[in-house]
Amino acid sequence: MDTGKQLQIIRRDGTTINLDLSGTKNVQDVIDRINDFEDFDGTTPLADLNLGQGVPVGATTLDITRRDGSVVNVSLAGDATVQDVLDSINAVDPGNLVASIDPNTNAFLITDNSGTGPLSIASNAVSDALGLAVTEAGTDNSVPLQGNFVPIKLQVTLNTTGNGLTVYDASGTGPLEIPANEIAYSLGIDGIESGNDPLVGLVGDEPNPKESTGVISLLSRLENALRNSDDQEIGRIGGLLDTEIARLNRVRGDIGSRMSVLEEADNRLKDQEVKIQESISQDFDTDLTQILVEITQRQTAFEANLQVTSSALQLTLLSYL
Repeated sequence: MDTGKQLQIIRRDGTTINLDLSGTKNVQDVIDRINDFEDFDGTTPLADLNLGQGVPVGATTLDITRRDGSVVNVSLAGDATVQDVLDSINAVDPGNLVASIDPNTNAFLITDNSGTGPLSIASNAVSDALGLAVTEAGTDNSVPLQGNFVPIKLQVTLNTTGNGLTVYDASGTGPLEIPANEIAYSLGIDGIESGNDPLVGLVGDEPNPKESTGVISLLSRLENALRNSDDQEIGRIGGLLDTEIARLNRVRGDIGSRMSVLEEADNRLKDQEVKIQESISQDFDTDLTQILVEITQRQTAFEANLQVTSSALQLTLLSYL
């Protein structure tokens, strides 16, 4: 037996089953594979449905509102199997109101060609137990009313609180156990429910908990796993540590590359700053001492020219006699 691909369940009646989960790709596939273990067909006793709680066939009638608006009340009193229920519904209007079994799920199908209105079944103890308290609101009378999934004695559901799976078994009153192997551990449902109430399920753990992958957190969890001699957890954390080391190396390389780019940009900015300062200096910076000397010299020359010009303007004809 390939325990890596098979899920072993020790049922409450003491029998052991091995479910092949190869080919499943997601959680719903796993749920469907387990829930399909027991056949839902005409031979299935009504007493085995709903985790052994059965169907209260004598409690009330199955109230069907047909597509033409008429209402039929189908009594299931005395019915003992799924086929009995099918026969009771099909006897109402043979060939027109037709009940069958969905070949892909544990559910009933009902078609009605009496009209084009909605096809519905009122909610009560009987219809709820049969998964038939639903409505097909379309106008195409070839489209069947699709019933809800009806569990038998072995059922798995999502946990009502948190993530994970819960396994129920109503085959007996003994303990329900799922031995630990790779697949059970991965699904978080390895363990035992030691009570004798079939309505109490084996509640699995979160198979993919949200947890920190930092080095400190991993080392802390590794310490706990070593103290508890948890080989599976040690192996899992070892893989996470390898992944974290590889991530740190990638981050260091990325940071080094970014620092190199930043340093290069910083050097270019510094070079540009020097060039800008040189240009500004050439256009605006000056030697004040040199400028003052030049101004003084030009002022002296200008004043001398003024004196010469003034003297020349004062000459008359008498100045040459």
